[in-house]
Amino acid sequence: MSTFETATGKMSFKILPKELRRRFNGRISYQGIDASEKWVYKKLQVTHSHSMLFDTDDDYLMAPTTAVGTGDLLKFLIIKHTGYEDTNENTASPYGIILSIDSGTPAFNDSNILFIPPGETLALRLPTRSIAGVLTKTCSIVNGAPSADGISGQNALIEIAAIIDDV
Repeated sequence: MSTFETATGKMSFKILPKELRRRFNGRISYQGIDASEKWVYKKLQVTHSHSMLFDTDDDYLMAPTTAVGTGDLLKFLIIKHTGYEDTNENTASPYGIILSIDSGTPAFNDSNILFIPPGETLALRLPTRSIAGVLTKTCSIVNGAPSADGISGQNALIEIAAIIDDV
């Protein structure tokens, strides 16, 4: 059995109208390949200004004196939108977060964004994406979709865990 970092999860979706109902079950997992891949965990208040999910102020969990570098590679990423505005977790946030994984500034109407509304979770395997290439900011939501980029004061708290290759 490997002693390297591991992440596993399951998902299940009921789709289509009752008459055609189908269930999609699946899993997502990642098995680290060597000791340079380490966990990072944090809570981040996302604002209207785009920012990286991780930066050089963040340390690896089991190596607290080793900071994340902008060239380090995200191998596995899970983001939970807590549904709150900040780390006090006492004010609900109606704002979503948008995520760009192509090094570009995220915009609500960009066809290359990922969208996470309050209370939802996203898990991804990103084998070649550097820390600097993943940016996020808030957005307004209308009819379940991003409708405008966030403005000052529109914040959302996310919880992030990732296995990152310390290159």
